[in-house]
Amino acid sequence: MRTFRLAAAGLLAVTLVGAGDPATAAPPGSTFAFLQTSDGGRTYSIYAADSPLAPPRRVTARRAVGRPALSPDGKRVVFTSPLGDDSDGRYGLYVVGLNGFGLRQLTAPAYTDFDPAWSPDGQFLAFARDVAGSSDPLTCCQLVISRSNGSAARALPGILGASYPAWSPDGSRLSFVTPRGLWLVDRTGAGLRRIVEGPVSQPAWSPDGRQIAYTQRTTEDQTQLRVIGSSGGRPSVRHAVNGHVDSPHWDTDSRALYFISHRGAGEDSRVSSAIHVQVPGQRARRLSRYQREVFYLAFAARKLQPGTTTIGLARTSGALYDWSLANAPSGADLSRGHRFGPAGSTPVAGDWNGDGTVSSGFVTRNKAGTSLLWYLSNNNRTVIAPFEYGAAADRPIVGDWDGDGRWTVGVARTQDGRLRWLLSDDNRMPRAAFVYGFAGDQIVAGDWNYDGVMTVGTVRPVQTNLAWYLSDDNRTIARRFTFGVAGASRDRDDRVVAGDWNGDGRWTAGLVRVAGPALQWVLTDDDRTVSQDFLAGVPGDFPVVGNWDGS
Repeated sequence: MRTFRLAAAGLLAVTLVGAGDPATAAPPGSTFAFLQTSDGGRTYSIYAADSPLAPPRRVTARRAVGRPALSPDGKRVVFTSPLGDDSDGRYGLYVVGLNGFGLRQLTAPAYTDFDPAWSPDGQFLAFARDVAGSSDPLTCCQLVISRSNGSAARALPGILGASYPAWSPDGSRLSFVTPRGLWLVDRTGAGLRRIVEGPVSQPAWSPDGRQIAYTQRTTEDQTQLRVIGSSGGRPSVRHAVNGHVDSPHWDTDSRALYFISHRGAGEDSRVSSAIHVQVPGQRARRLSRYQREVFYLAFAARKLQPGTTTIGLARTSGALYDWSLANAPSGADLSRGHRFGPAGSTPVAGDWNGDGTVSSGFVTRNKAGTSLLWYLSNNNRTVIAPFEYGAAADRPIVGDWDGDGRWTVGVARTQDGRLRWLLSDDNRMPRAAFVYGFAGDQIVAGDWNYDGVMTVGTVRPVQTNLAWYLSDDNRTIARRFTFGVAGASRDRDDRVVAGDWNGDGRWTAGLVRVAGPALQWVLTDDDRTVSQDFLAGVPGDFPVVGNWDGS
């Protein structure tokens, strides 16, 4: 089979050695993923980089073959990997967070699933499935759609020989290729039609839905990058020089195209591979070079406004908490509210189901008073099945620890004067514990470095200031700064909060302090300069933060 023959021959062993024009680099928050070998070509693993100019980092050591695909938010990568020891030739789809955590098997086909593609909303996958166990490109493979967890897989009827599926931006249609050309089909399986004849490969929809880029070999020594309207018509050539191109990906402006350029047609003869970007009316520009050859490139242009954090309050009202949530970053509008959780419990907020919207929860002790009992809700009304996690004296904390979009629980436990952290990716089993910070520190969590993964931090008084110690790996201190006022006693210190206050993808520091009869919120976009300063709430309210509407 095409995909796995490439892998066996030495697919993509790369080391960054050069740099192109930094002005042509991808927008901040974008992600590139690819395969790389560390053992001379015997096996390949997923690697990722935030730019073609940045050194790649290994995502997982698990063997990967064929084309990987990044989730729309750039946080996860799906790829093909052997189901066993490779002796039976069966390959399924796997997914893993770009931080290397959360590896899960998605499919277990009779033969092979390959060429995965995420739907624009991240809820579904399209991929090719070999149902014949043969290498005949005309008959081997169906076009399959499943949920993003691999369930509810269904083959679109009447399609054989399919590969390289790609979703339209609205998720209503798919493009794909067969040996006979480039095709379009509704996700229901209706409306099948061909828009390009002949051997083409690797279609990619523009974000505005108006164009499809693809590659087409014209001679043994040349493959062109072409673009056609998404309803068909006459294609135009975007890049054509001596050599070959593959792996086209559009930037968010629906103008710039990233792709791989190389010389040599075969796997063993490929040389001089490089990532390029091409803008209409301009020559393609080289972004980087790789010491070894690259066969596939995956790209995700992360949204520059991934969700602004706004404030909320949980206020005791009788036996329950009244939650008031703000629609605006300034907290001026606290009109949305609900009642949830018993007074005296600890309110928590997180995106418990990975849908992008933060909702409420609370933590209390079990009847025996020995452990923490968690009650979480996806709709601010109905409680998910409660569960125990942590000892009664532990301090609760929540976050997206593995970058899969779903927030889970954790605790910070005082032990021998230090904080011992127990974070969980599934609300059941803790990861390996680590020690970070000291007893009495305030605790905080956030995505400090834009990578989609939340990590921990601690804040402690240093003379009259609050000193922040934030970590990107839950081991070493990545950033130290002072922000906030230390009071005469620990219970008079400013209370620390963190969030993405301006929607740029990076979490920064904030404070809540008592200001007479009100609570004063002081937020910063750079951990230094105050960007927002307003009053909201009264002393005794419990401050909470989140992206309450999923925008």
